[in-house]
Amino acid sequence: MSEQVELTNPVDLSVGGMSGHIFRRFFHLIMCVLPFIYFEYGEQFADSVGMSLDEVVASIVIIAVVGEGIRLKLGFTVFGQREYESKQVSALAWGALAIGLVFLITPTKEYAYPLIFC
Repeated sequence: MSEQVELTNPVDLSVGGMSGHIFRRFFHLIMCVLPFIYFEYGEQFADSVGMSLDEVVASIVIIAVVGEGIRLKLGFTVFGQREYESKQVSALAWGALAIGLVFLITPTKEYAYPLIFC
């Protein structure tokens, strides 16, 4: 029995093939913009919808968690996800939860930026 891990091609596992894989990578890059949007425009947006900034973030996290639960219950994947994510929590859901918690827990952007970027 070999002790080596089998290497897989991420393009083969992505829903949408190469286009799905590129979309997934692009989405990862876009996530780096979220702290900037949150700290520069978050309060304005929250005021425009009549909520506090924490309420907006908590609402988005709750929607992401519920949406992920529904997606898992139905067992499907969307464009850019990996095939195996039809049976497990997706990277998108983990990322949304993690960034949402960082925004809710960290007191200032000096803490949030390193946590999200690293």
